[in-house]
Amino acid sequence: MFNFKKWVPLCCTLGAVWIIIIYYRSVRLNRYHCIRKTILNRDDLSA
Repeated sequence: MFNFKKWVPLCCTLGAVWIIIIYYRSVRLNRYHCIRKTILNRDDLSA
């Protein structure tokens, strides 16, 4: 038989880590796009 007491915390930990990684990557991508937009807009204003 499976020992659920060992597997439940492991699954919860892996799930939490996975969510944190996805959230961190999405935030980093959004920040990068915002920076690119401001740079592009600044170039448009100066042109």
